[in-house]
Amino acid sequence: MKRDDFASVFLVRTVIELMRSDARYSTRLAHFIGPLNEAIKNVARDSSFSELYEIAALSNVLQCNIQSGYPMSQHRPELSIMNHTFTCENSSIPASTIYVFWAHTESEARVRNANAGSWSPNHFVPLLLSSNDVDFEDQLTSADTMYSKVVSCHS
Repeated sequence: MKRDDFASVFLVRTVIELMRSDARYSTRLAHFIGPLNEAIKNVARDSSFSELYEIAALSNVLQCNIQSGYPMSQHRPELSIMNHTFTCENSSIPASTIYVFWAHTESEARVRNANAGSWSPNHFVPLLLSSNDVDFEDQLTSADTMYSKVVSCHS
């Protein structure tokens, strides 16, 4: 199976999960990011970006927790949900955790200029543990720690 095929399978399974448990996802996230039915329509569009609905549903599709980290360079209370661990609710076995960090393909200055001074992401990246840093996972207890680790790696 090609890489694009895997992405398509995960996309379809995520949409099915969102539709099957729509009340649960709407109750948890609609007041932060809008109506679920609009998000589902956007998921089906080619080259659309993932949002929190997809992250929350993907945790159940993959049967693992997904910890979302959002840089707090411009803290707004409504963004607190972006620093959250979405837990797998459909599994009876303890779940492992995937760490993702929200980012943008352009420089912070360029993004702020284009968005009236606000920064917003356009994608997320997985944070991977190095094979020789077993203590790193224990240090990922907050989004601030996650952000400082990423920044120090690129400084």
